[in-house]
Amino acid sequence: MPPVDSRYRKDIDGLRAVAIILVILFHAFPEIPSGGFVGVDVFFVISGYLISGILMNELRAGRFSLLGFYARRCRRIVPALAIVLVTVLVAGWILLLPPEYVEAGRGVLGGAAFVSNIMLWQQIGYFDATAAMKPLLHLWSLGIEEQFYVIWPLLLWVAYRWRVNLATMITVLLVVSFALMMQWPRTQAFYFLPSRFWELLLGGGLAYLERYLPGRMDALLSRLLFQRDQVDAESILPHVKGGLAVAMLMWSSVTLANDPTFPSWDALPPTLAAFLLISAGGRGWVNRVILASPPAVFIGRISFPLYLWHWPLLSFAHIIVGATPPLRTRMALVLLAVLLSWLTWRLVERPVQRWFPTSFLEGRRFGAVGLVAASVFVLIIAGSAGRAVIVHHGFASRVADSTLEEDSPRQFIEYTGRMKMWNKVCQPIPDNWPTWCMSNKPDQVGFALFGDSHAEHYLPGLLGPGTSSDGWLFIGRSGCPPVLNVDILQQGVAVHCDEENAWAQVVLDRDHDIKTVVMSSLTTPYFMPNPPSAYSRDSVFQLTSNGYRGSSEDIYYQGLAGMVSNLLTAGKRVVIMIDTPELNFELGRCVANRRLQFLLAGRKALPCYVTRAEYLERN
Repeated sequence: MPPVDSRYRKDIDGLRAVAIILVILFHAFPEIPSGGFVGVDVFFVISGYLISGILMNELRAGRFSLLGFYARRCRRIVPALAIVLVTVLVAGWILLLPPEYVEAGRGVLGGAAFVSNIMLWQQIGYFDATAAMKPLLHLWSLGIEEQFYVIWPLLLWVAYRWRVNLATMITVLLVVSFALMMQWPRTQAFYFLPSRFWELLLGGGLAYLERYLPGRMDALLSRLLFQRDQVDAESILPHVKGGLAVAMLMWSSVTLANDPTFPSWDALPPTLAAFLLISAGGRGWVNRVILASPPAVFIGRISFPLYLWHWPLLSFAHIIVGATPPLRTRMALVLLAVLLSWLTWRLVERPVQRWFPTSFLEGRRFGAVGLVAASVFVLIIAGSAGRAVIVHHGFASRVADSTLEEDSPRQFIEYTGRMKMWNKVCQPIPDNWPTWCMSNKPDQVGFALFGDSHAEHYLPGLLGPGTSSDGWLFIGRSGCPPVLNVDILQQGVAVHCDEENAWAQVVLDRDHDIKTVVMSSLTTPYFMPNPPSAYSRDSVFQLTSNGYRGSSEDIYYQGLAGMVSNLLTAGKRVVIMIDTPELNFELGRCVANRRLQFLLAGRKALPCYVTRAEYLERN
């Protein structure tokens, strides 16, 4: 590893280009199986390396200023971010329906406060909007980086002041963070800073090695890899690093396509690839010829605004079309994102850099204070506007004769409450039992409705006037099919359906007044492979079983057969409801006069129905 050099490195901008290209390929072309989301992990390593290097240099030189650091971060991030947030609000007012605009408002609020990652984690659930319906979904990674920028400078400052060994601190924090990532549920590990901290620290650790132990790592690698003299090894090592890094990035891009376990051990190859490419110091062939090439450097320089622009464009198109837009539309939107990013860099980022040079921010305290204050003010205004969109339900009055209302499970809960339903009437109830158990006449139950939300959705019909006078029992849970020996991973979070369904069967078996059990469930999405798919819930569930073997479909139907057999043995009459048809498009596209739909859909008329043939093929 060469001695530390604080001069600008073109190859690091080239590495940014690789990261953003991976992300865009993943977002814009879902029909191509890709692990391009690892581009974000590459960004994390780059950010950790650059920020840690700057902070360590300043602390060693005795000129560290927390205010100056935050002023430089505001100068770098806020101008482009504010433009994108305002654009989403304005475009949403013109193009989005009220429920869609509320989702955009949430994104603006979370993005302005740099807590998008936390808000998205809280929204994860059965009734959550699909990813493509969130125009600012991608700001989760910016939230993690900004939270890192708040914590890491303070930790480094304390370590320098109290003379804490930096190598020990970095190593301990990295190991703890990696352990949290391995232990936490996948969704939590994906969105939370503590479980992503190690990726940023990987870059920070490299910055430490360059400044405090220059050449040590390369010397160790040379002894492990080569049986030659040190001079030859040093000349070859940068090329070896580049080759290994390219191989690891290619492996990640191919094998991690729609991996439901990410991040786990599989996060190591892309982050180590970034580590190796940065540590090569620009001397390897990959760094010098590919990463430092003019096209790569250009994309790298506009990578931040390009990251900000590309997803809102693709998301708005998906919302308006109601499905994945045609290929040529997505290609045009990617080119538009590049154009907007260049304009943002040329007309906004570079002028701001000239108006507020580092010398001004560090030499004049009021300059740093003013820039930080102005940045906070702008973000508060944007966040307040996003909050207003949420509070006013997307300003529904701006859309004439809107026929769509926001789907909310709260509406159903309030409805059943008004009808004086009894929750948890099944006794005794095990500890921490989350399943719905409700009845209209607990003392005279004649039949039971058993299943997930596709059983639950029949309840309003049972509650209506003129329905059967028989007492009924509903037992089940959203996201849990009524099958035996099957557990569900829902977006990476374990749902213990096996235990709950076994207990539900006991409740049904012991109540001899229940003569009929009606079973209803979402079916195909439980065992369909991951995307690409036009059906959004195909990516939500993953089946596991300790008792059954075979494909997910085999496991599902073995569990269904087992449950039906047990209920028949208990003397029940079993009725299985065929699943309702699913839409392979968003309902919002069927609203009359949807602006830009004809253009974005490739000038094609879009159907607002699912044919019987499509239903039968899927089911």
